Amino acid sequence: MWVIRGGEQDERIVRFVENGVIGVDYPEVPDAEILTRSEIRRFLVGERTTAQLDADEAILSAFVREIQVGESVLLPDLSRGEVVVGSVTGRYEFDGDATDGVHHRRSVDWLARHPIDDLPAAVRATARPKAALQQHRDAEWSGYLAQIRDGSIGRDPGDRPVRVVPVPRARTPRTPAVPKVKKPVLQMRTCASCFLQTHPDRMQGDYCLDCAE
Repeated sequence: MWVIRGGEQDERIVRFVENGVIGVDYPEVPDAEILTRSEIRRFLVGERTTAQLDADEAILSAFVREIQVGESVLLPDLSRGEVVVGSVTGRYEFDGDATDGVHHRRSVDWLARHPIDDLPAAVRATARPKAALQQHRDAEWSGYLAQIRDGSIGRDPGDRPVRVVPVPRARTPRTPAVPKVKKPVLQMRTCASCFLQTHPDRMQGDYCLDCAE
């Protein structure tokens, strides 16, 4: 089973499935079938570090020489939480005029699409590849592929669900708080005769009503 990415942001998945192909980049490299690994490496040099150069040369060389017709392909569609499964049907091809930027390609018969969770548990992590192309061998693949081929797992590979982007909920504007009006503090008055504090309405001049009599 070969696991291949459909671009850094899954941007080539629809094109791969609709056109029945898989591919890798490296537009600076011409027809790699007629190149040795050393020659591929010379075309790739650019600004790559040694580690990047080793990785990219290994990916392109594997795509050209190691993938065999009839082998299975797993194409992760991480933005939908799914994978697309297919079978390689053609030899390596080089398209120097490719307008999609994928000059190195192979034809594929896509068989089914299904959620990542339907993969065998032991190989589920392979649906999140770090490299553009990786090969995986596991005893569970054969049984899983048999279920793909008999239709027990998966649906039409072109049935890509619409990605629902959650719409932020509109915030209800807050009603401005009404400032509380402080009630004036009632100033009690003291009678000049009995010194009793009483309501101003019960005062007559400087005396309370009782003393004013």
